[in-house]
Amino acid sequence: MATAAAASSFFAGLFVPLGAGFELTSSFDFLLNFDTNSLELSSLDDRVLVAQSEEIFARLFPFLETLEKEEKAALLKLSVPTSFQGKTINSIPLNNQQKLIALTFDDGPWPDSTNNILYILKQYNIKATFFLLGQNVQNFPALAQQIANHGHALGNHTWNHPYHYHDEAAAAQQIDNTAALIYKTTGIHTYLFR
Repeated sequence: MATAAAASSFFAGLFVPLGAGFELTSSFDFLLNFDTNSLELSSLDDRVLVAQSEEIFARLFPFLETLEKEEKAALLKLSVPTSFQGKTINSIPLNNQQKLIALTFDDGPWPDSTNNILYILKQYNIKATFFLLGQNVQNFPALAQQIANHGHALGNHTWNHPYHYHDEAAAAQQIDNTAALIYKTTGIHTYLFR
């Protein structure tokens, strides 16, 4: 039964990344024709599910490689707004005696999870970086201000995430609008972007 759950989770996971404007290609046709209604999961042997999953993965892998190459090519055409251009930090030299970890949180602020995270961080006197979505700052400005008041670093995570589906001007506008709203809401100019 665990394998059945994993297999169904795998199938569901294939479709989660598909966003607005994403067009299925013929490489995906075999998944669309896979009839799960005719299967009774309780009667399926785990080996059958594993074999079917392996067959689907074997067919899907070349498609995923192509999709990854296309996405990388699209991102290379995208330029970052001037206010966010600067040095990319890949690593920082540390003393071998130092034990450090960088905590980052994306997509907030969200009322329940952000409050819980802030409570735990305060309890242990830990600072983190919060990469905020503009639409969430707009919807929950008091939470964005609370993050700043607790002394955490703020970063820009676009307006609503799927910026790579937009042309260059629209993507830059998402980043700029989010930066402006973070400043208006918290008084902090952020130069961090992810």
